[in-house]
Amino acid sequence: MGAFVEGSHLGFFLSSASRGRWLVNGFQLMRKYGFLVALLVTVLLAGCGGGKIKPKGKILKGGQPFSVTDKGVFILSFIPTTPGEVASYNATTQRDGTFEIIGPESKGIPPGKYKVQLQAMDPYPNNDLLGGKYAPGKSQLEVEIGKGDVVVDVGK
Repeated sequence: MGAFVEGSHLGFFLSSASRGRWLVNGFQLMRKYGFLVALLVTVLLAGCGGGKIKPKGKILKGGQPFSVTDKGVFILSFIPTTPGEVASYNATTQRDGTFEIIGPESKGIPPGKYKVQLQAMDPYPNNDLLGGKYAPGKSQLEVEIGKGDVVVDVGK
């Protein structure tokens, strides 16, 4: 008597011997290629994060730490230089010049080259200690993000 192969759209029957051979061959294929399938699935799932990072860094002025008083704030953002990218990523800054970029929804930002916009308002909001040189629309400062801590040096 033959056995119906479930899931088959052809609706054909196999003999018991053929069915056994079909099952054995299926298990052999799974054993042979199962590792490759598992590896492929792992790689694809790992890629779903988009390779985003949450970089930390520091602001320097002429190679020395740059800070503001307790009445000041840093306003720091990063704009991708990649054509077609229109996002701007704001950094969470501290008065001592350290910062972190957590990105939208705290998911990080893609590695790459970024234009830096920076204002050191001290006292806030009236006086930019950098004279507007790195303000939005004026800054020519660029940094690479993704290779260790980010250093923004405004005294170059």
